[in-house]
Amino acid sequence: MRFSMIIDQYIIALATMSHRKEAESVLEVMGIRPKLNLMLTRDMVSNGKPNPEIYLVVKDSLKIQPQERLVIEDAVNGIKAGLNAGMHVFAVTNDITRASVHNSGLLSNEFIVMTLAGLKRGFISFLNSSPPAYCNTARLTNQTSHTKKACHELVSRQAFLRQHLLENKEKNYI
Repeated sequence: MRFSMIIDQYIIALATMSHRKEAESVLEVMGIRPKLNLMLTRDMVSNGKPNPEIYLVVKDSLKIQPQERLVIEDAVNGIKAGLNAGMHVFAVTNDITRASVHNSGLLSNEFIVMTLAGLKRGFISFLNSSPPAYCNTARLTNQTSHTKKACHELVSRQAFLRQHLLENKEKNYI
């Protein structure tokens, strides 16, 4: 199945801190504006990222729960905004943001990729993988509270996304 056919199965929103005019120009050049169900820009919200306002407006506009979404970000403030909105976040980094995203410690390495092809592979791998060995219940008792929290979030995120994809074959969301 071609990637464009897969994308057509999802509701897609753009939540950018670019101004509307700039975003429209880029989308027009890329030819992807028709693929978007909703576009929000910095002109439409009071608070910029890392405040989650823009993602919460998307949630309210599309009537979708935060955990039913996958945020794809490229920068630390966007990742914080997505996480603060209670959403699942993957990072597709670039030469400018790569170091800061990795150094922030906000996402595990399996949620950070360098290309869109890497995102597709990472997402599929994530859904099909087992939690890391250190998340094993027996080993968790010796871990720090931060590690325990990260493990619980990872396991619950995997379980939710797997279940959501199974239950919503006809109606998937990004």
